[in-house]
Order: sequence, then C-alpha cells, then structure tokens
Amino acid sequence: MTPFTQVAVFVVLVFAVPWLVAPWLPQQPQGTWELILSYLPGVWAPTVIALVLMTVTGGLTGLSKELSQRFGVASWNVWFLVAAIIPALVTGAALSIARATGDGQSFIPASVFGTVVLNAVSTGAVGEELGWRGFVLSRLDQRMSLRAAATSMAALWALWHLPIFLFPDSPTRPGRSSPRCSPSWHSDSSWPRCSTLRGGR
Repeated sequence: MTPFTQVAVFVVLVFAVPWLVAPWLPQQPQGTWELILSYLPGVWAPTVIALVLMTVTGGLTGLSKELSQRFGVASWNVWFLVAAIIPALVTGAALSIARATGDGQSFIPASVFGTVVLNAVSTGAVGEELGWRGFVLSRLDQRMSLRAAATSMAALWALWHLPIFLFPDSPTRPGRSSPRCSPSWHSDSSWPRCSTLRGGR
C-alpha cells in the first residue's frame, strides 16, 4: 500500500472501530475498572490500528524497525525523563485544584484520585500518539510538506475527538469541563510526543 492508502485505511478504521465496539462496553460504568473498560478500546484504537497496519504492510521486520525508530532509547536524555514526569505532576495538580474548588468532587472521588492520575497518564495520549503522530504524520509528510502534513493530521485528529464534546454525559462537554482538562490533556502527551517524534518527524 502507498503511504496515502495506509493513511486512508487508518482513518476509516480509527473512526469506525470505537463505534463498532461501543455496544459491548459498559454503558453506565459504576466502578473505576468499568470506567476504564468503557473508554479504553476507543482511546487505544489509533495505536492498535497503527500497529496492525505496520505489521500488514511491513511484516514483523517492518514493525520492529518502525518501533525502534519511534521508541529507541539510545539517544534519550534528561528531557525524556522530564516529559515522563510532568504529566503526572500537572494532572495531579489540576485534579487537586478541581476538587478544592468543588468542580471535580462529584466526578472524581478522593478514593480514586491516584487511579485517575495513573489512567490519565497511561491511557489517552499514549494510546493516540503512535497512531496519529507516529503513523499518520510520518506517511503524510512523504507526499506533502511537513506543514501541510501536520495540518491535515491535526484536522483529522480533531474531528476524531469531536464526539467526546457532544455526548450529554461526557465530562468534556462544554459547561462541564473542570480545570483539570486543559493543562493535563496537553501535558499527558508530552512523553509519547517526544518518543514518537524522535525518529525525525
């Protein structure tokens, strides 16, 4: 498959899979693990689909080569360590502020505070970056300028996120988001962003 064809297949699958698996997921999660199960398939869809397509198009050798380019540790330095620590610190601080102001108390009980921080750091961005930045961007910029490739990727990525702002029970719906959302969402992606981009672009 050409790079554009790979991107097209990725986009179709990444938009379709979360909706296809949704009926089999907990619809009204009661506990922490049910909550994780309710969103994990959708959150990790980009990475899982990217890994499958890497294997289909390049075999295990191609998969290993691409992953080594994205996650090789030979040139890691202190900034990768900083990028790994910042998400937990920022998420914890944002959650603390949200609870202190009363905004996050009903949505995030104190008993699951640590679990929420761990989930925020290890799910969202980790499940998305390899797919969008590591797979889509690296293929788009083979056929267009980096600016055009990044803009195209960002538009598709934003469109993929749109439904979470529309569901009535979503904590990210306008008017319901707590102070936790913006700073921690951006910080959560700092480590995977550094990792998936270390191969060059």
